[in-house]
Amino acid sequence: MAGIDAVLAKDAEQSSSHPIVGHSFVGKSKSRLVSPPDYSLWLVTAELEDATLLELPTQHGEQSVYVVSGSLQIDGEWVCPQNGAIIIEGNARPSVRAIGNTVIVHMGPTNAEPDQDFISGDSTHVVGPRGTFEAIEPTRDTHYYADSTCDHCRLTLLYTSRSTEYVSATHSHSTDELIHLLWGQVQLGSLKLEAGDTLAVAKDTRYGFRSGPKGFGFLNYRQGPSEQIVERGSTPRIEGGLVNGLHPVMDLIQ
Repeated sequence: MAGIDAVLAKDAEQSSSHPIVGHSFVGKSKSRLVSPPDYSLWLVTAELEDATLLELPTQHGEQSVYVVSGSLQIDGEWVCPQNGAIIIEGNARPSVRAIGNTVIVHMGPTNAEPDQDFISGDSTHVVGPRGTFEAIEPTRDTHYYADSTCDHCRLTLLYTSRSTEYVSATHSHSTDELIHLLWGQVQLGSLKLEAGDTLAVAKDTRYGFRSGPKGFGFLNYRQGPSEQIVERGSTPRIEGGLVNGLHPVMDLIQ
């Protein structure tokens, strides 16, 4: 895929199983693949009934799971609450179980082959709602759950929102990304996204967006470190919590 593509939740087929090969839900679930089939990253939304298990294949890339509502229990001990996330390193196979009815967004790479230039770990990080870095302002609420600076995992997962109408600067990133809208509206030219829709933006693609009148809240997922260019020809800016001036909070449950 080149450039920009979008998958609308209303067009995504509902399944009673996990739509990514090798993954499964053991118990009752409803899920949708809300990302382009030919893209480097995938995104699955799922409604899990109480005690439903998420099972991963033996070999998988680094993944993240964001809890929209409800909660998840990891390895029979740690609990990830609503608005928290779990970051799963490439060699980790945690036990992940829904506590009560739970809604999640599950993200990962299409290529599950190990990265020969990076040694992935075998840990699962449970991150609370405040994330690892945050920026809270009168109309802004932003939280990194991972920012590609971990010694044994390289993915980035970011939640950001605006509570009023917002127009972004035109910019590009050096890494493929998925933007999943949790609430509000986002528009890119004639393309309009509502809650539940996902935008896929290939690396080095310049874009900008406008929100609806009441703002937006979305997840941004990338598989590795990224640099951002705002003005054409300007020096690329490294992305991340600390380098972008966010406040370190390290809301780590495990």
